[in-house]
Amino acid sequence: MIYPDLKNTNYFDYNKNDIVWIDNRLAAIKAHNAASLDQDSFRFRTDGGSESAASWVALINVDITGGPGEDVEADTNFRIRFLIKDTNTGAENNVALQLQYNLNSDSWNDVNASSSVIRSFASTQFADGDDTTQQLGSGTFITPNSGMDEVEGLAGGGDIDFVDLTADEVEVEYCIQIRSADVINTDTIDLRVIRGSTTVLENYTEMPRIDINSFSSTVTSDALIMSESMTVNDGELSMLEPAILKSETQAGALGQIQMQGVSELLSQSLINTDANISISASVILSAESLLAAIGSIQILGESEFHSESLLITNSQMTMNGIISILAESLLDSDAAVDMIGSSILQLDSMISAGGIKKVVSGIQIFAASLLSGLDNTTIRSVSSLLASSQVDISSQISMQGASILKSESLVKLLSQISISGIAEIKGKGLLIIGSSVTSPTPSVSAGNHIILVNVLNEVLILST
Repeated sequence: MIYPDLKNTNYFDYNKNDIVWIDNRLAAIKAHNAASLDQDSFRFRTDGGSESAASWVALINVDITGGPGEDVEADTNFRIRFLIKDTNTGAENNVALQLQYNLNSDSWNDVNASSSVIRSFASTQFADGDDTTQQLGSGTFITPNSGMDEVEGLAGGGDIDFVDLTADEVEVEYCIQIRSADVINTDTIDLRVIRGSTTVLENYTEMPRIDINSFSSTVTSDALIMSESMTVNDGELSMLEPAILKSETQAGALGQIQMQGVSELLSQSLINTDANISISASVILSAESLLAAIGSIQILGESEFHSESLLITNSQMTMNGIISILAESLLDSDAAVDMIGSSILQLDSMISAGGIKKVVSGIQIFAASLLSGLDNTTIRSVSSLLASSQVDISSQISMQGASILKSESLVKLLSQISISGIAEIKGKGLLIIGSSVTSPTPSVSAGNHIILVNVLNEVLILST
């Protein structure tokens, strides 16, 4: 017969020994204990086998690490099993156990098919709702139990019933992944189960933790990364296939960054990068995309730089292929800049460059493109420098090959200028030269010559 347990607000199927009758009247019902559930043990395992055959990642109640070459990889299936014990020999029916994660000891969040940090993932090794067998404990085991989960982080459902006066236990297991987009090095992830969606267990003897180490972020296949989504990344960032990074997407990246395939970096996408940046294939950098890059920068393939794309670059910069650099794209570069291939520099494109600037092949430089260069600048092959293209150059300029200089292209040069090959200088092309100008004899028969147009006695001052 079914009677209500008024103390525990549960219903129990009492037998005749629980009921006391006096003169054929119901006198008393023996009290039943409520279950007191303890997260007693845990163990991590791979998703490489069935419920009973999958290998273990670590010993029982031993935390693990996550990341490249660590105990578990990000974005790869693994499983976590819990042993849940009733320590009060009480009763509780229809128990459902929800998996939760806590990132960096902040707050607890349900794990499901769309959760961040830790997410449920389908397994090819078992079906959702399969029963678990006893592998961690040794007490009275509850079965059937529907203890295997691969869908929503919820195990058990209506099949886990803790029986009164019995020290029974159950094991539940979840197939999950670490989300690489949501974690960085030094993160910690704690895991637990609760009743349903809100009620914690009475005790947590063991709490598993995953320490994130050696982590590299890999973004593949037309990735869109926006709005400070990756910050303070101490490991490598690898982006394969086309990628778009917007609005301070990478801040404080301390490891190597590799971008392969067509990429767009917009609005301070890489800030305070302390290590190497390698960009392969076409890339578009806009709006202060690279700030304070301390290590070398290599950009291969066609590139476009817009609106202060490179600021305060303290080390080597190499750009190969067709390059367009527009609107103060290179500012305060303290080391060498090496541009190879066809290049276009416009609107204050290089300012305060402190190292050697070497530009090879066809070059067009417009509108104060090189300002305050403190060291040697070498420009080879066909070159066009227009509209105050080099201003306040403090050291040597070497232009080799046919050159066209127009409208105050070289201003306030304090050291030597060497022009080899055919050169055409128009409209105050060399202004306020502080040292000497070396150029071929202005004679057509010499093969290399300078054509002076409306600048005689006004611009060219060969020595001062």
